[in-house]
Amino acid sequence: MGYKDSCSALYEEFIKQFKLGSLEKQDTLIYPLCFLYRHTTELFIKYLFCKHVSLSESEIKDFFNKNHNLEKAWEKLEVFLIDFEVSQPMKLIEKQIDLKAVRSYVLQIQEFDEKSMRMRYPVTKKLKESNEHPIRLKIINLNNKMVALFDTFERINSELDEI
Repeated sequence: MGYKDSCSALYEEFIKQFKLGSLEKQDTLIYPLCFLYRHTTELFIKYLFCKHVSLSESEIKDFFNKNHNLEKAWEKLEVFLIDFEVSQPMKLIEKQIDLKAVRSYVLQIQEFDEKSMRMRYPVTKKLKESNEHPIRLKIINLNNKMVALFDTFERINSELDEI
C-alpha cells in the first residue's frame, strides 16, 4: 500500500507543479511516477497470488522467478481467478470486476515497460538510450486508469477475503 500511496503523493505533486506552470519540475516527476505505477501493479499481482493461491514453496519461488514480467504473473493469478469465478459465480460478478479489462491494463503496462527498466534507467544494460523515441503521456488520464486498476485489485482482495 505504501507504493500505491506514493503514486498518489507524486501525482498530487505533479498536479501542483502543473498548476504552478513549472514544466521543469513536472518533468522530473514523470519517470518516478510511471515507474511506481508499474511497480505497484506488479506488487499487487504478486501479493494477491501469494495471499490467495495455495501453493508449495517451490511454486511460489517459480512464480517470483518470473522476474518483472507482468503478463506471466497475471496469467498465473488469472487462472486462479477464473476458476474462482466458476466455482463462486456471484461473488466477483456482483462487484462487476471485469477480469478481461484488468488483463488488458496489465498487458498495456507490460508492453510499455517490458522489463521494468524503461522508467528506471536512462540507458539499457547494452548502453542504448532507454527511451529512444519520445513518448507523450496524458498523465491525468493515466492516473485515473491506474487508480481504477489499483481499486480493482483491492476489490479482488476483499472478495477473496470473504470466502
